[in-house]
Amino acid sequence: MIKKRDWEQFKTIFSYEYMGIIKNKVYLITTIIIMVVVAVVLTTPTVVGMFKSDDEPGDEPGTDPGVTDKLRVAVINNSGMQIEEILNLSLPNYNFVSENSNLDDLKDKVNKEEYYAALVMSNPLEFDLYVKDYVITNTLMQQISSVIEYNYKITELQNQGVSLEEIQRILASTVKSNLIELGKSSEQTFLYAYILLMFLYIAVNLYGQLVATSVATEKSSRAMELLISSAKPLNFMFGKILGSGTAGLTQLVGVMGVSFGFYKINESTWSKYPLVTSLFDMPADVLFYTILFFLLGYFLYAFIYGAVGSLVSRIEDVNTSILPVTFLYMAGFLVSMVNLVNPKGLVVRIFSFIPFFSPMCMFLRIIMTSVPIWEIAISIAILVATIIFTGYVAAKIYRVGVLMYGKPPKIKELVKVLKTKE
Repeated sequence: MIKKRDWEQFKTIFSYEYMGIIKNKVYLITTIIIMVVVAVVLTTPTVVGMFKSDDEPGDEPGTDPGVTDKLRVAVINNSGMQIEEILNLSLPNYNFVSENSNLDDLKDKVNKEEYYAALVMSNPLEFDLYVKDYVITNTLMQQISSVIEYNYKITELQNQGVSLEEIQRILASTVKSNLIELGKSSEQTFLYAYILLMFLYIAVNLYGQLVATSVATEKSSRAMELLISSAKPLNFMFGKILGSGTAGLTQLVGVMGVSFGFYKINESTWSKYPLVTSLFDMPADVLFYTILFFLLGYFLYAFIYGAVGSLVSRIEDVNTSILPVTFLYMAGFLVSMVNLVNPKGLVVRIFSFIPFFSPMCMFLRIIMTSVPIWEIAISIAILVATIIFTGYVAAKIYRVGVLMYGKPPKIKELVKVLKTKE
């Protein structure tokens, strides 16, 4: 049963910490800048589209001025096949032009962007394609290969006496297949898992380290001695951590709200990009577990960061002192990222029940696989129990740490403090 005095102390500290952070100029300016950047990024394609004329000629290198928006491809054909006409009919976005130039001259024309590309055929089933700058999304190579291969098969079968109708029927045959997923689609969940794991790692680390810095700053000002004498360490620690966490969550919710709002305003523009639309059409359960594991991960590591921060006498020593904690959290992140391709692996399953790693590893399993409810419940229960225990231990360390200056207390001294009653 929580005593009224303890509750009042907690509320006062929580409100003070929360309001102090959200009124901080750095916090406000950072939040506003992030929101403005998000709004600009999501709106820019729409604005650009409004000023771009529909009948404006293409500006791709090698565009044929006589054929609107068609990309010119030079062809040196030594295969003995009449392939140019077939390519022009099969690939209407390109204009394939026969060239009698030597190869070096043709390369020079491609570099000068007189041609978009140059196709050199040495035999019916072999060709080289020269381009100035290869873009990974460019499918011209595959398209040409398909056309040449298809045409070669037709020609060879006709030479064997097979009728054109029979050839077309055979080559048009396709295998119909359906993939029925009884669990979760790894294609979409992989994207969610990758992006959200990065978010969890950065957010928990960032806000946790801010707690350590805040505690060390207050300690260096000597104001902590007065605060500790007026409130119980446990109430102080929980109030501070929850206040900071709520301020962080407020910032995240604000940024997410602006992102979703501007996405909806520009939805018609972004509907062409499945990667973006899938992020904003995130299932409710994915969003729920993202927020849940962010909060649980934050509270666990914030207590640890807070305890470490209380042992530091100088603000300059904070980054060095919190390195072991950062490495601990990084271990869970690395295990999760490595197992993105194998979320059912034994290692990630074991780590998903270890509280220091479960905010990342159990989250990965939930997003990418079908995890039994009882496993999720056990993992969360262990994590919550660890948070409560860590909070209690951190408050004890906090009480002795903030009143000690100079050399940090040794492990034996800390153990002795933990054994004493308040």
